[in-house]
Amino acid sequence: MGRRMALLLFAANMLVLDYLDGRMVPSALYCRVVNAVETRLLDGVTPVLDDALCSEIDQYAPPAEWGESLDCRFLEAPGRTDIG
Repeated sequence: MGRRMALLLFAANMLVLDYLDGRMVPSALYCRVVNAVETRLLDGVTPVLDDALCSEIDQYAPPAEWGESLDCRFLEAPGRTDIG
């Protein structure tokens, strides 16, 4: 069960990051949205990113500046320096 939960959390993070497309939101909102998406994935509810969640994200996430990239260092494996 632990591996399944980890995969759902990873999937939820990736879905939200993909929707954000480089935009930034407050960390509390990000955690709340990822938690909601993870719960929907677990329960089989679709769409996992519904209009209400997308509207809440859009309210707090200004458009990313051109050329701005998302810092994904937290996705790297601990201790690995040869990634990328």
